[in-house]
Amino acid sequence: MPGAPAALYGACRDGVVVRRPAEPVPGHWARVGTCPPGARGLTVANNHFFLLDADGRVWHLPQGKLGTADNAWEPLDDGPALIALTSLNGRLIAVDQVGRVLGRLPAAGAVWDCLGDSGGCTVLTGHAGALYGTGPGRPLLRGS
Repeated sequence: MPGAPAALYGACRDGVVVRRPAEPVPGHWARVGTCPPGARGLTVANNHFFLLDADGRVWHLPQGKLGTADNAWEPLDDGPALIALTSLNGRLIAVDQVGRVLGRLPAAGAVWDCLGDSGGCTVLTGHAGALYGTGPGRPLLRGS
């Protein structure tokens, strides 16, 4: 959230969003809001949370609305069913159910562009301009 200290967020399958300080020591996870149940992934881009649910659908919520009375997550739009979601350099990056890595701007109406094959990755994260992925029986892969 703008002006807030850096934090790590998580979405639980029971529909709870938690947060803890972004520090290299163990910290307490505090409940800070709700989300659609069945969460598989949570990321932030363009001051919005983006959540991937168990059905492969992406939901979004402005960061400032988390934990408020106006905590109404909305579907991003119709798109391919996804199995992994992250953000990198202001874009959403995902893996779809056929194993493609996809990317798009985090705005309504943007289209998913195919960026390549996932190489078997079913989990993604982005950090410092690099994309990392892994999957069952796969070593950690790094791309840029």
